[in-house]
Amino acid sequence: MKNIIFIVPGLFNYGGIARVTINLANTLAETNKYNLTLLSLYNEHNGHAFFDISPKVKIQILPIQNFKLRRDFLRAAFELKKLYSSTFEGTFVIDDVGHNIPAWIGLKHCKKAKFISWSHMNFFNGSKYGFSGVGKRLATKKFDYLIALTKEDLNYYNKILGAKNVIQIYNLRDKNTIKENYKSNEKKIISCGRLNQIKGFDLLIEVAHIVFKNVKDWKWDIYGDGPEKENLQAKIEKYGLTGKVNLMGYHSDILSLYKDYSFNVFTSRGEGCPMAMIEAQSAGLPIVSFDFKCGPKDLITHGKNGFIIENWDIEKMASSILCLIKDNEMRCEFARNADMNLKELEPSYVIEKWKSIL
Repeated sequence: MKNIIFIVPGLFNYGGIARVTINLANTLAETNKYNLTLLSLYNEHNGHAFFDISPKVKIQILPIQNFKLRRDFLRAAFELKKLYSSTFEGTFVIDDVGHNIPAWIGLKHCKKAKFISWSHMNFFNGSKYGFSGVGKRLATKKFDYLIALTKEDLNYYNKILGAKNVIQIYNLRDKNTIKENYKSNEKKIISCGRLNQIKGFDLLIEVAHIVFKNVKDWKWDIYGDGPEKENLQAKIEKYGLTGKVNLMGYHSDILSLYKDYSFNVFTSRGEGCPMAMIEAQSAGLPIVSFDFKCGPKDLITHGKNGFIIENWDIEKMASSILCLIKDNEMRCEFARNADMNLKELEPSYVIEKWKSIL
């Protein structure tokens, strides 16, 4: 069986990279065609994964504490070099483009190995001369493949770098996602994500401030945790939105919640391709989203299954949300069309694309 090594910056957290990587490894394990390893660049939470890992998947952890890419990339390269000899045959899949640098330094002696870079953010994330910028350019020159999550992002790699080895594969959606009968009478909005600056929940509160001046009987729940929690709570209280906009904390089974909400809103400043958007559409929810890079253009058909709003137009975002709130028939139509653009996210389709390059 072919050896597949996923090199993950951090395996033992509830972040998106760990989640989608574990999901893919578990699904590939079901084929019984690969020797699969999840290799974490550092340990955290005493090696306890937040997501279930198949017993068919091996776990390895580099002996590095509190890993920081800029500080520890040479140490990581050294540890990787010790693990794999020049005769190793198989495929290294490196999560996130910045980590291509320690992986290539440490493993380029493995001449029989295949190298795949798996980008989890959009092309414009990070500075041109930082680890992300150099890492993505390294991958387009030296690696067998670089995986972009969206067609929009693929286009940037082709146009800006003239890359020939970039392919597009959507993240594998959770097989437990179920499209249930849409409840048009629910008066709740949902948003999900880590409470950090990139997710734009500060912008969400600005939008909510306008929305709740016009409607009184709706709520807006935000699921997630992170460093901006206190600032966001303070802003909610400042605008008198307590009980209207609610920070619900981290939820281990977000998929079970979608059926209780009317639609999903995204105010991110940038993404790779948000899993929360894929899962919400798979569950049958309409989407309202800023036109950030990347994801909305791939997944939303404006006016058919959601709205795409010009970036950071708070007034337009609020008016679009109010439009959906007040038009029950439109919500139902959007819900019927929710997964109209998700054919290429079918698990069988995604897995076949992965198998073709592994």
